[in-house]
Parts: sequence; structure tokens; C-alpha cells
Amino acid sequence: MTAPVRRMTKQERDSREHSPAQPQILRPDQSNRTETILPMARPLMKDEADALAFNEEVLRILIHRSDDEDLASNVTDFIAVNGIKAEVIMHNGQWLALGYLPKGIPIYTKRKYVEQLARAKMDKIKTRVEDITDSAGAGGKENHVDRFTKAVSAFSVLEDKNPKGGEWLSRLLMQRW
Repeated sequence: MTAPVRRMTKQERDSREHSPAQPQILRPDQSNRTETILPMARPLMKDEADALAFNEEVLRILIHRSDDEDLASNVTDFIAVNGIKAEVIMHNGQWLALGYLPKGIPIYTKRKYVEQLARAKMDKIKTRVEDITDSAGAGGKENHVDRFTKAVSAFSVLEDKNPKGGEWLSRLLMQRW
């Protein structure tokens, strides 16, 4: 026994038959634009190419585990650069895009991901109230706000073959943001 097949009537439409009409979007300030887009006047500078190559270099790092309750203990927060997840080299020499870098074991990753790790900072704020009454009994209370900036994940660079790497990391860690 076969199941009956339902046939479409002429009033029924299949969504695959047609695509909905897209409304035209015109921005008033752009509608009469006659300019042409010109190519970049100068080629990629050697300094810029060197900076890109520098960021692709491989470093061996160790991300330290934390006992902070606000942070994950085994992996970092999600790290990506230009939409590409943080990559590590596996034992077979292949790159693996993880996004979350493991803590507590030495790993090989690219400098650009180490930069994001170094820039990840958080502020801890503590307030304290001090009584500032003098011997005559005049005075009151004074509020103090203490702000501490610390790295989200502490790490050590175990291997960096570039002689400029130490200075790069020192400058990076000294920046507030």
C-alpha cells in the first residue's frame, strides 16, 4: 500500500520557486556620487610587510593557571585575530585553530595571539572608608577607591627566536590598554 501524495494546487507556492524582492536602499548623500575609487598610490611598505611577518612568527609560551574564581582554570578566554581563532602547533606539525589556548602546558602559537593575550587586562576596584576625625572630634569619613589593573592570563615566553622579541613584549606589557 502506498501513501497518497499531495500535489500542489495552483494557489500554493514553493519558497524555492522565487526569491523575495529586495528593497532598494539609497542613501541620499551617496545617490549622485560620481567619484571613482582610486587604487592605493603606494605599495605595501617594507616596514608594514616586516610587521606582518613579525606577527606571524612562532613563539613557545606557557600560560599559567589561575586560582581566580572569575577565570577559567584550564583554558584562556576566546582569542581570535581578524576572525581567525588562535592557533597552536600540534605534535604532528599541523596548525590547529582552537580559539581557547590551554593553560599549564607549553604550547607553540603565533606572536599575534600572544599580543592579544598580553593586551587582555582587567580592572579590579576596591573601596575603603577611613574615619578622619581629629582629636577635637571634628571630621567625618573619607571614601577611597583603589583601582588595580592586572593581566587576565599570566604567561611566560619560553622561546622567542627573534632578537627584537624581548623589547616588543616589554613595550606591550607596559601599555595600559
